[in-house]
Amino acid sequence: MSEDQDSIRSQVAHELDASYRQSRKEMWVMLGAWAFFFLFVTIVCSVSGAGRTQSGEVPTLFGMPRWVCLGIVAPWLIANVFIYWFSFHFMQDTPLEDED
Repeated sequence: MSEDQDSIRSQVAHELDASYRQSRKEMWVMLGAWAFFFLFVTIVCSVSGAGRTQSGEVPTLFGMPRWVCLGIVAPWLIANVFIYWFSFHFMQDTPLEDED
């Protein structure tokens, strides 16, 4: 990149409102969390749940198939803890400027 492009990018970055920058940061964190949990649930459920009926016996945990506990219930509980942390510790309220 040329120096002109770098200076333009830095100038634009300084002109962005604090509220916009904070909401963009929050968006990327939420999209990253969604992608992580999507991949985790998909991989665990497909690996653990596929082909288990051939042996005739389904391993259980807390009275449910183990793949349900590890692939659905556990990520759901962990996602709730993450949402609590995100909502009460990561999100920030930014003051809106008056445009007079």
